[in-house]
Amino acid sequence: MDLSVELAPSQKLGLPLRNPIMIASGFGGYSVELAKAGDLSRLGALVTGPVSRRAWPGAAQPRLREVPGGYLARTGKQNPGLRSVLRDHARAWANLGLPIIVRLAGADGYEQASVAARLESVAGVAGFEMSIAGSEDDEERLALGLEAVEAVREATVLPLIVSLPFPVAASLPRQCAEAGADALCLTSSLLGTAPSSEGRAAWQGQFFGPAVLPLVLREFERVAASSDLPLIGRGGIHTSEDALAFLRMGAQAVQIDSAVLRQPTAPWDILAGLEQWMAQEGARGIAEVIGSARRQGNPSDR
Repeated sequence: MDLSVELAPSQKLGLPLRNPIMIASGFGGYSVELAKAGDLSRLGALVTGPVSRRAWPGAAQPRLREVPGGYLARTGKQNPGLRSVLRDHARAWANLGLPIIVRLAGADGYEQASVAARLESVAGVAGFEMSIAGSEDDEERLALGLEAVEAVREATVLPLIVSLPFPVAASLPRQCAEAGADALCLTSSLLGTAPSSEGRAAWQGQFFGPAVLPLVLREFERVAASSDLPLIGRGGIHTSEDALAFLRMGAQAVQIDSAVLRQPTAPWDILAGLEQWMAQEGARGIAEVIGSARRQGNPSDR
């Protein structure tokens, strides 16, 4: 059974994965943390926590707030900085047996590009991921994000994944491709507000949990219909059935995020469920699954 996928088929170096199960940034640390839960070499790839040139302290505690259907989180992109990451984690990356994709952070595109340039020759680093923030009503912020993508693209020859905001501006997939992205990740960057109590200010953060799945999947369907770049699905994936929904919609891979907090072995459990389903269906390879719902046509209203 062939589960291998390629996230950068048009890129010189490519970004081959053993299977489509990835660990999302912020949910596997810098590798050693999640390695205690299972054999990382069985998974497709790990996206590290953010890495900026200098350490970022992050948001004040508390950083998590439970809400119906999931939780709100705000981390402030805390990270120990490039020098500490290299000292404490780079040696391990070369021996983990899976592609390490470094999540870039920084005040601007120049800083993110400088981090990418420093890390591209580190053994085990197979690519980079960066995010674009903003909305269709915030054209200036989106423009700065695209400029940052261009800066990183000029700084490294490694594959580059761009994480899109939710909802996705209609022109963003095309613009990201033109700026140098090799693949796109539709992330669950949904912001939420928890009710305040006892006169305190409302608690705001990014919404994670099973409840975001139908919202992100619907947006993914829209992006998949218009993008030529390989796509990665993320948001609300807690079971193999959730992962299959994205794959059948056209995702080349999926990123597991909040499920790891509930059950650290979730990525391996989801992979096992995917393998079991494919065996039962007689599928010889994941290529038969990817995009199958779109090929068959979706009877749901659009």
